Amino acid sequence: RGFNLVSAPLKPSTVWRLSDLAAYIGDDEVISIVSYSSERQKALCYLPSFPADDPANVQVKGGAAYIVIMGEVRNVTFHGTAWEGEVSFPAGMSLFAVPLKPGAEWRLSQLAEHIGKRLTHLITYEPASNRFWTYVPDTESSPDIAVDGGVGYIAVTSRPETVTFAGEA
Repeated sequence: RGFNLVSAPLKPSTVWRLSDLAAYIGDDEVISIVSYSSERQKALCYLPSFPADDPANVQVKGGAAYIVIMGEVRNVTFHGTAWEGEVSFPAGMSLFAVPLKPGAEWRLSQLAEHIGKRLTHLITYEPASNRFWTYVPDTESSPDIAVDGGVGYIAVTSRPETVTFAGEA
C-alpha cells in the first residue's frame, strides 16, 4: 500500500506499456505509475483511467524502474524471460533496476562497485519502514542493504555510461 519503487523483473512475451503493468498488478489497486525519462529529464504520471494512447503510457523496459502508488497491498508474480543485461545511465538521475540476478547476493556496495566510479549516490526505498536509504560510495556510514529483484533504485551519476549485468532471470 502506498509508495513502491519497482521494476518488471521478467520480460513479458508481448510488448507491455504501463497500462498493461497496471492491469497485471490490478487496475483496481493501482492509483498511479510514474516513469522517469533521463533523456528528457521529465517524469510522466500514468493513471489507469487514461486512454491507451496517452503519452504517459510508455513502454515497460528491462533495467527500468517505476514508482507505483497502490491503494492496497498486492503481491504479484511475474512470468516471462530474462531482460537484456545492459542499463544506460545518463549523467544525473535515473530510475533503474538490476535486469539479471548476478548469482551471489549483492549488497548496495557491490552494485555501486559494478556501476563504477561515475556513481555518486544509490538510493533505495524500503516499504516496511516507509524510508529511503542512500548509499554513497566510499562513505562508511552508508547503509549496505541487500539488492533484490523486482526492486527499483535511483542512481545519480556524474557522466553517462552503459553498464552490462550478467546472470540469470
